[in-house]
Amino acid sequence: MLKRRKLGTTYTRSPIQNITEGTSNNLSKILFWILYSTVYLAALYVVVGVVVFLGTHFSDWGDETTTLGAFNSPYCLPVKVIGAVAILIYIFRDNLTKR
Repeated sequence: MLKRRKLGTTYTRSPIQNITEGTSNNLSKILFWILYSTVYLAALYVVVGVVVFLGTHFSDWGDETTTLGAFNSPYCLPVKVIGAVAILIYIFRDNLTKR
């Protein structure tokens, strides 16, 4: 069993304890990033669906325009990438930047 050494009024931790804590923090951050990105993409799909609905019913868009086709178009790709990167930066920012 690991024992902590006492150095004056502070305790030192073993390197394994630091690695374990860092790994668990990063793993949970990655899992939350995947979850939040999935929710973001689902919300973006709904917004694209509303835009396609309005475009086909109130504009000159053809009926062959689908929500999935618009969602997978090159025009929507930057919105997806920028949103996922923004979520990644928001989740992984350090406590030092929160001051």
